[in-house]
Amino acid sequence: MQLKPQKKAETRQRILEAADILSAELGANHLSLDAVAARAGISKGGLLYHFPSKHDLLRGLVAQHVDGIRADMQAQAPGCLGPEGPALAGARAYLAVSRRRICRMDATLAGVLAAMAEDAGFLAPMLAFRTEVEALFRRCPDPAQAELVFLATQGIVQMCMTDADRYTTDDLHRLFDLLDAQLLAGQTGRQAALA
Repeated sequence: MQLKPQKKAETRQRILEAADILSAELGANHLSLDAVAARAGISKGGLLYHFPSKHDLLRGLVAQHVDGIRADMQAQAPGCLGPEGPALAGARAYLAVSRRRICRMDATLAGVLAAMAEDAGFLAPMLAFRTEVEALFRRCPDPAQAELVFLATQGIVQMCMTDADRYTTDDLHRLFDLLDAQLLAGQTGRQAALA
């Protein structure tokens, strides 16, 4: 029996959500296909139809994380990831998306950590996306200032992924406000220098 495309997508999403939750609750070493299937409310065979192995499931978690960031950025600054897209708007969108995801400690971060713990090869989609975002920041009016903001953002994300209690939500908002102000200051400073 063939699943309808919408039903198939809904089931796949339910599996990924269950894996995210279990990654956060149990940690990478204890994530099992049986537990994910039970949490998603499907049979193990149903899970294996969508993700033939734990490796495939973890790869799906990483892809979902990257796709989610990309979609959120594009919604906020359409076309920003294209070579001629609005660089400053895109960089600010990246900051805003990072802030939202970190402040609510997005469940996909736990899944991404679980995937990285399982196999460093899962970083490939994230590294490719990071290269894309770096290029976006380099197109900003003040590329050097923008690169510092990008690197600081990466540092905050990394700290929060490895030590979730490191910063309070207020601390994070303050840090992201400072980074956004630095991006805008870079644009203003660049415009003043050209005048």
